[in-house]
Amino acid sequence: WNHLEERGRELSGSAFRRMCRAEYLNYLRVREWQDLYRQLVRLAKPLGLHVAARAGEPAADGIHRALLSGLLSHIGLRDDAKTSSGRGGAGSAREAERTGRRQQAEFIGARNVRFVVFPGSALAKKPPAAIMSAELVETSRLFARTNAAIDPAWAEQLAGPLAKRSFSEPRWERKQGAAVADEKVTLFGLPIVAKRRIQLSRVDPALARELFIRHALVEEDWDTSRLDRRLFRFLQANRALRRELGEVEERTRRRDILSGDDAVVAFYEARVPREVSDTRAFERWWRGEHRARPELLTMTAADLVGDEAVVDRGSGFPDLWRQGDQTLSLSYRFEPGADDDGVSVVVPLVLLPRLRPDGFDWQVPGLRDELITTLIRTLPKVLRRQVVPAAEWAAKIAAELPTGPESGEERDPLVAEVGRAIRRLTFAPVDPSDFDLDRVPPHLRVTFRAVDERGRTLGTSKDLAELQARLASRAERAVASTFAVRGGRTASDTPAEAPSASARPTALETPPAELLERGGITTWEWEALPAHLDTRQAGNVIRAYPALIDEGASVALRLVATAEERDRA
Repeated sequence: WNHLEERGRELSGSAFRRMCRAEYLNYLRVREWQDLYRQLVRLAKPLGLHVAARAGEPAADGIHRALLSGLLSHIGLRDDAKTSSGRGGAGSAREAERTGRRQQAEFIGARNVRFVVFPGSALAKKPPAAIMSAELVETSRLFARTNAAIDPAWAEQLAGPLAKRSFSEPRWERKQGAAVADEKVTLFGLPIVAKRRIQLSRVDPALARELFIRHALVEEDWDTSRLDRRLFRFLQANRALRRELGEVEERTRRRDILSGDDAVVAFYEARVPREVSDTRAFERWWRGEHRARPELLTMTAADLVGDEAVVDRGSGFPDLWRQGDQTLSLSYRFEPGADDDGVSVVVPLVLLPRLRPDGFDWQVPGLRDELITTLIRTLPKVLRRQVVPAAEWAAKIAAELPTGPESGEERDPLVAEVGRAIRRLTFAPVDPSDFDLDRVPPHLRVTFRAVDERGRTLGTSKDLAELQARLASRAERAVASTFAVRGGRTASDTPAEAPSASARPTALETPPAELLERGGITTWEWEALPAHLDTRQAGNVIRAYPALIDEGASVALRLVATAEERDRA
């Protein structure tokens, strides 16, 4: 066509006729072709259709697209799960192999029609994944004649409103910062686009906004590292508030304080505009809104607490526990059945050897009434009848007790104090041995958790002595390495043979060289070995005990973790 157009403009009428004859072209058929083209151009012009100045190369796709616009109901998709025998009728692959008949691929067409390519077609031997047919003829079965391979996606644009769209699996996409879904496009029931990811806001803006609020703002599942921290500091403030209220729930062992994620969702839904459904739109909106109302998105406790819940910040659940010159951190967990359910004492490994179980049987003040109630219920029946109902008597007994040992004061065991209070109030002969401590629930017994210098858990146990024995060697190495790196101070000049329990640190100083760990010692080098060495770390006193270890022909000076170990050495 392009060649004839070019030659027609260059040659006269008779010369063009001679050229057609020389190139074995029928001149009349060429003139008919040109006349048809010009008629189509004139008809297309008032319709606003664009006609290319020159035919494209190759033109097959363009021709097929043009034909497809009128053959939308004659599209077929190959069904690889089904084949049929060449003489019509369904047959298995095994039967076709046995009889020697060639298998033909079946196609699924509009409205679930099934057909095969006519055997005389050029596409019969290697049928493509999708075809269009000029006609469907039923003889022994339904055959497709005059076929061409197509891309089914062409039909989506050509079908217009005939194409039906549906979406599934709406989900949040962190990388895109928006909600997405899988779109399926069907034409007369035929899936021309099986699965395509789209922005959910195009088909369901309300659901896209809900997913954005839940995932991006509530769960913070989006990349906030590139944001201006001053502009988006409400995220950090809201996170801290939720963490604080969550810790109050863990401490007080309640689940009625926080209203849950629904309250946070409701908070943002009331403030974020309806048209904001992704992170980009939110950033644009908030940059302008922040100038007028900077505290709009900053939550308060009233926004998160249930209507009937009373927020107790956990005054009876302290963060620290003091024992002598040591200050230990407390952590809380509310998960019945877990090994560390209840209160846990976080013990640095270097402090583990010196820790005593004294006082931890009292529990924290917030759980003390519950513990006393449990202890009352473990009494023998003849004594328990004197203090019922147990919960009311527990409150009376708690009022009679002195302050607990959590502030560092020495106290008798809790069962001894409770027994004395019951005897004082009821004159019942209650003895500490009458309480059955084995019946105390696990969450009312303190858990001891040993950690290393990086805060990693090394071991946990309800029994402090068992934990100390299990980690004894590691604790000794940790104490010795602390003095080797940090130095220390001499706490007492009392010889190791007669250590003084009342000795206290007097002055900071680095241990002299003769007190550092070493072996191969054959002569007495000290005026007197100190009973112990102390050094401070994070406000706590780490204590080591110099000991002489017999090595046969010589002795070694070692810093051990306990006085008992020193005395044995």
